[in-house]
Amino acid sequence: MKNLTNLNITPFTNEEVMKLIKLYQFKGKDFYYQNVMSADLESIIKQTVEVDCYEMAKYLNLDITDNRKNLIIKKDSTPKTNDEKTLKNLKNIFQRIQADAHNFEFLTNDVLSLGKLLSKGISDCSFNRVAIKKQVNIITESTSKSKRDELETLLKTCESLINKEEYELTYLITNFYIDFINDKYFNINNDVLGLILLYLLLFREDFHLFKYVSFAKLLNSHLEEFKINVNKANYNYEEGFSKTAPLQKLIIDMMLEGYDMVETKAREYSFDSSLNKSDNIENTIYKLPQIFTKDDIRLRHPYTSESTINRTLQRLRDENKIRPNGVGRSASWIRLVELPDFNPDYKQMDIFNELGDKNTEKQDKKEEHNGFDFGL
Repeated sequence: MKNLTNLNITPFTNEEVMKLIKLYQFKGKDFYYQNVMSADLESIIKQTVEVDCYEMAKYLNLDITDNRKNLIIKKDSTPKTNDEKTLKNLKNIFQRIQADAHNFEFLTNDVLSLGKLLSKGISDCSFNRVAIKKQVNIITESTSKSKRDELETLLKTCESLINKEEYELTYLITNFYIDFINDKYFNINNDVLGLILLYLLLFREDFHLFKYVSFAKLLNSHLEEFKINVNKANYNYEEGFSKTAPLQKLIIDMMLEGYDMVETKAREYSFDSSLNKSDNIENTIYKLPQIFTKDDIRLRHPYTSESTINRTLQRLRDENKIRPNGVGRSASWIRLVELPDFNPDYKQMDIFNELGDKNTEKQDKKEEHNGFDFGL
């Protein structure tokens, strides 16, 4: 552990300060986001977990076909290969974090349990051991010691610094992440565990954008820059001169990008919730190609229940606006009518012409009046 024991007061530029202010403003709107999307929060979180799983499979280059990914992520299919088991384990981890991140205690056994869950059914996750040489008289004895105590020191230090509130949270969590991946406490999966702990800590400290936006997707969209900045932070780590500022700034930018997505989603959801869901689906159908599928509707209404979609299709069929085309998985629908035109009967008022006509009329009257007075 080099970084958390050597924290310095880090100066920020005006631009960076403004970004932090914006980040914490977004953080303070969590109750608003949760209230706006409360009706479908469960399905939103479920979808976020699924995207996290797909994106982590991409990040880890897991050798799994798309069909098998869908079965494991969406249908809880039994995994067959080690890569499929890893994907299944990741799904369990993301689900637990979403459900219970705030109760995660920063204890050695909790982190070990996380490591064991990640490698469940594949290999056993255990603490690395560090060699110790001890001089006894003229003989040098070699023994080894578990890195459990070192991890416990790191976790306690991080928790203490968070509770003291003397340092900005993203600064602390970034330095913790670099400490963790460099000290390699476990025999396997240290880098992936480091990412999961980074995500978990941000989530636990109430950056709840990751309920609505995939952490792993944001990571993959900035992966090259992320790797470059991690390498910068790792450089001179052993000497105690790790440069974590570029990585912290990237994490802040990623989170701001995620919060912008949440803002957009909240606005759209607020608008959609003010409409009748069935009418909204009908309006979407008018804008789809003449032949469409239920998947086309689901894509545009990801948080609408299956029963609502089915009721809408049934109603439109009864009204002879659509009819089924085929059966089974390949079934589709044909739209029989077009979007009704909206042609309200109104006349646009031409202000300038009316004013001009009135002025002309007044001038004519004035001239008539002047002519009468002067006998013209």
